Amino acid sequence: MTPTSGGSLPHLVARGGRRRCLYQLIADDLREQIRSGQFKPGEQIPSMRFLGDYHQVADMTVRSAVRVLEEEGLAHTMQGKGSFVADPLPATTPDQDRADTTAPGRVMPSVEFLELSRRIEELAAGQARLLEMLSAAGTP
Repeated sequence: MTPTSGGSLPHLVARGGRRRCLYQLIADDLREQIRSGQFKPGEQIPSMRFLGDYHQVADMTVRSAVRVLEEEGLAHTMQGKGSFVADPLPATTPDQDRADTTAPGRVMPSVEFLELSRRIEELAAGQARLLEMLSAAGTP
């Protein structure tokens, strides 16, 4: 299971001549592979490290790209296991096959915001586990 676009960032050219952030370009590339069936529903997406090396970017950039796919319902991440293509994939109309993350009026969250959101989710999951343990031990 490897990306098929061909190598490093030079193949990730912004469509329509618009400037795009690297994580948006990587999300576009992964989205296209998911929609084309190269990555099947339920299948694991290549690791963050692999994608970072493949695209020659930092892991945080790849995490941000995967986060975009999660927000679109195309992928989900399981801590310690990796990221997977959603099963089933959300339905789309022909004009939604490639989400336009730079549409007028739409502001994409910054890489820092996405990273903080991920960390908050991890903390909330940890808190839920602790509360569950306390409840099982009989502590209110």
